[in-house]
Amino acid sequence: MTEPYARTKEQREGDFARANEFETMVATAISHVPIHLVSNTKATDLLDFEVPGFRLEVKEKRQPLTGRWTQTSLVPEEHLFVLDELTLRKALLFGDAWFLLRNVPAGGTLHLAAAITIGCVERTRLNRNGKGKLLFDLRNFREVHALETIPGIIAWERNELLHSECCGALETAEV
Repeated sequence: MTEPYARTKEQREGDFARANEFETMVATAISHVPIHLVSNTKATDLLDFEVPGFRLEVKEKRQPLTGRWTQTSLVPEEHLFVLDELTLRKALLFGDAWFLLRNVPAGGTLHLAAAITIGCVERTRLNRNGKGKLLFDLRNFREVHALETIPGIIAWERNELLHSECCGALETAEV
């Protein structure tokens, strides 16, 4: 049995401040595109951004994952991402929802994933102090090289989701 995991008040405040920095960077980048942007970054019951046609949630992996996480997954640590299950449930309730996932330890790589794709790709589900955590491979999702391109990529990818092929960029076993 593993020891309970607890974060200090200082850790939580630092996480919030760093998340706010990245959210501001994303808002600045996508607000240059001629769209109406609503920021909900202070709300706990909404996704970070609303634009006509989709919602966007911004998440970061700020440091390499420890054995607590890596021992339960076959995904190499540098591609492994942990997402709170509640965040995915909220996103799925909003319908056309997307995640921008930043992998800071891997040089700040950015991946864009439809919430429905996260729900479809292979993943590991864990319980951490009563909260569901989802572990998945970032290589399943489109790498984004410029934040300003996100609305256009989402418009294009939305059409791709209507095809019958398996979701995710990684190969899926055939039966």
